[in-house]
Amino acid sequence: MRAAGARDPAGRIARAAFAAFFPALALYAVLTRWPLVSEGMWRDEAAAIYVAKAPNAAEFLNRQLSTEYTPPLFDATLAVVGRIVGFREMPLKLIAAGFTLLSVAGIVVLAGELFGSFAAVAAATLAVSNPILIRLFAELRVYSLSILLATLAVLLTSRILRAGTAARFRQGAALAAALSVLAYSHMAGMLVAASVGAIGTALLLHRAYRHAGRLLFAASACAGAVFSVWVPTAWSQFRAGVPYQKPLSAAARWKMLALRMVDVFPVFGGRWVAVGLAAAMAAGAAAVIVHRARTRPNASGFLLTTAAASGTTLFLGLYTGTNRYLAIPAALAAVAAAGLFGAILRLAPDGARVRRTLLRVAVAALLAGYFAAGASTLRKDLRKSPSSLDKSGIRSLCRHRMVREGDLVLVTPDYLASTLWYYCGGAPVIRGAALGPAALMLDWREYAGIWLSPSLVPRAVERVRSEAPAHFFLLMDADWYGPPMNYSPISRNLRAALGAPYSEVGVSQWRGRLESATLVEFARRPASP
Repeated sequence: MRAAGARDPAGRIARAAFAAFFPALALYAVLTRWPLVSEGMWRDEAAAIYVAKAPNAAEFLNRQLSTEYTPPLFDATLAVVGRIVGFREMPLKLIAAGFTLLSVAGIVVLAGELFGSFAAVAAATLAVSNPILIRLFAELRVYSLSILLATLAVLLTSRILRAGTAARFRQGAALAAALSVLAYSHMAGMLVAASVGAIGTALLLHRAYRHAGRLLFAASACAGAVFSVWVPTAWSQFRAGVPYQKPLSAAARWKMLALRMVDVFPVFGGRWVAVGLAAAMAAGAAAVIVHRARTRPNASGFLLTTAAASGTTLFLGLYTGTNRYLAIPAALAAVAAAGLFGAILRLAPDGARVRRTLLRVAVAALLAGYFAAGASTLRKDLRKSPSSLDKSGIRSLCRHRMVREGDLVLVTPDYLASTLWYYCGGAPVIRGAALGPAALMLDWREYAGIWLSPSLVPRAVERVRSEAPAHFFLLMDADWYGPPMNYSPISRNLRAALGAPYSEVGVSQWRGRLESATLVEFARRPASP
């Protein structure tokens, strides 16, 4: 007798195609994004390495507190990994690329468990096509790790919701541990934990879900208690903001949120389409709450992913100016949208073959459009970054040995020092324009007050003169991209002020995709006869 699988060749072909899809997509992602691996580091990545290379735990904590705007999980992980594989550029970039692939795997697993195999395919397609996630490939920062942890936490939450009254204490304990680790990865992780707690609080009002609600609320509360150690630092950072960016009005913040929703939610047609899709997803989540949908286990998954993605996007979209901070909501939005596509396919009854086929063709065409849009975004990014252009121009500056051992380099703004430190090592003597002789990195705790002080320029000039160099360098941000920020006129004023006691003897431009720099060489003026 022939095996059952042999009587279903179409089923075997479908299963084989499904199994081959994910390795093929991963290979596509690696091959098309490989230039992002080889373009080097920029200041944020170099700052993480600076913290990770701290010689002891006390210095690690000091560097973390003064340098980073994120909790310490990633830098601690990097410290361990770096001591195993070293802190050279290529091994670290490959590890970062590996974290990115693992984050996509987390998105696929979450979508598959919540909504089925088609949703796993759809979520993978949306994830590799999302402009935020595309640009994070091989970025040696916390974002990919935080996505992986977020998908794990949401997966554990969904299992508790589906178990209902049968959910066990150990599931709640596992969720509490996952949320605690997630909170220490990034601010967005704490917002996801808060979303889980809010859902748990709402479920306490429904008898059928009260037990699950207690577990969710307790897990979120435990994560909050564990994170409370870091809350004073996080609050101080939030209040300080980013001192070198100009503050925005309330109207400008809402406009910025609408613009950034296009990158978070998978849409075509601009910001108002993105706002409309977000509203539709919120309405769907509200319908799930009202009707509870006990016979539809994936309804709770849609509610969970939509609530976490929308709440996190709302807060971070309004109060941060960096799209990278929206990595977690972009990943969860891909999962929720994949579930929505799966629900669209189920609109046709089993007997309506023509309608079901038309729906499949429409959804497949939509996914193909998203994939093509993602490929176009990637091509545009790479066109801006040819193989000769590094992520930071300071990498090329150091490779050309523009500064040598013992040279004094005055850095303005101070955050450029991290890239200079990583690529030029201990050769130059690095001084921050704002923070004084002992400073290497941006210290957010003092930076705003010192940087905006009217005495900054004369103090920096006097500091250089006190070291009495025969010649020195001024490293400035070149402002290749975007409007000038708060530091721009100060940097120009500093350059002009240094021209009184010293002469400019050389200027070179070092362009990078994300970080460009101008290097000005000064020499002492000859004494008057």
